[in-house]
Amino acid sequence: MKEWATELLEKIAPLAALLDQSHGGDAHSKSLDVQLEKIKDPSRTPSAQVLAAMAEHKESFAQFSLRQSRVHAEYFRSEPLSVEDQAKFEARARSSLAEQAELEQNEVGDFDVFVGSYQASILSISN
Repeated sequence: MKEWATELLEKIAPLAALLDQSHGGDAHSKSLDVQLEKIKDPSRTPSAQVLAAMAEHKESFAQFSLRQSRVHAEYFRSEPLSVEDQAKFEARARSSLAEQAELEQNEVGDFDVFVGSYQASILSISN
């Protein structure tokens, strides 16, 4: 797997260089370097970091997930949106609700027929 991952990153490198040249800077090449470091040292991967944190705190994945959710919730509560961002999100929410109401007003067909068609499409994909 390490050889294959390294080979893939080597093949992507010219594209990253081209993007860097096009956009200026070296962000794309640096991003590949970070991924290459993860191949060399798997402890740098997100999954390894999760497992290490779970071991450190002696917790299950569910407990880890709940703890992370609380940490993120606390962070976002302590960093409120700017007035401008809040207004943009509220406008988007109003627009979305209006679009939903319009779609519901113009719905055509029977829900049971829709569900049957949907299930048939899933079956045809898996076969």
